[in-house]
Amino acid sequence: MDCSIQLYPSLKNENLSVFIKSLKIKRSTDTRHVKQNWSSVDCNYDSNIEFYCDGRLPVFNEWTSENAKRFFRKVWSTSCPVLVKRVHHNLSKTLWHPNSFKLHMTDHHETPLLWDCETLAPIPTNEEILKGFWEGFERLNIRLKDDEHGGRSRILKLKDWPTKKDFASVFPERLHDLMSNIPFSDYTRRSYIHNGVTYNGGVLNIVERLPSSVVKPDLGPKLYIAY
Repeated sequence: MDCSIQLYPSLKNENLSVFIKSLKIKRSTDTRHVKQNWSSVDCNYDSNIEFYCDGRLPVFNEWTSENAKRFFRKVWSTSCPVLVKRVHHNLSKTLWHPNSFKLHMTDHHETPLLWDCETLAPIPTNEEILKGFWEGFERLNIRLKDDEHGGRSRILKLKDWPTKKDFASVFPERLHDLMSNIPFSDYTRRSYIHNGVTYNGGVLNIVERLPSSVVKPDLGPKLYIAY
């Protein structure tokens, strides 16, 4: 007699799996007909919308008007990327200043890796070097030099920071500031808790609608810090 236990997926998970598969099939079919180039005709000649990369990348200079939202939905439905400019105008000037990040890093004694973008290799890092990195955003004369290549100023990036931690747990104030001002928030806002208050994700953010039985992708945000 076979006494082994067989585990069957629940109907809920099975339906979810079928749903995800149908999305993949629809996406693979739709991508054959994706619009590759956009122009002013597509956005009703909106002067606040530009186009980079020969029309393949729509660029929004504002995102609150009905026309901007309508055009964003059109582009989003084709899975094409967009670029939104001037978001920093609404963000806290203090929270996002390099000195604020420097103070956080030194207070927590964190020493993430710095990478040289030209040699594609990490460089020796300690707290003093990282302090100089942050100060180099505004003081070009103190930026790290590469003595092995003629003393050139290094092109540096801070790699994977915060490391292996959710942005919300490391920078709760910054997350709240960003989520309060993030463009097209119905699609892009993630859920989070700030000062004991729960803020829901965007109503059209599909990841926020997935059940707890599914491993959800990391919605970030992700920091890219370089010069």
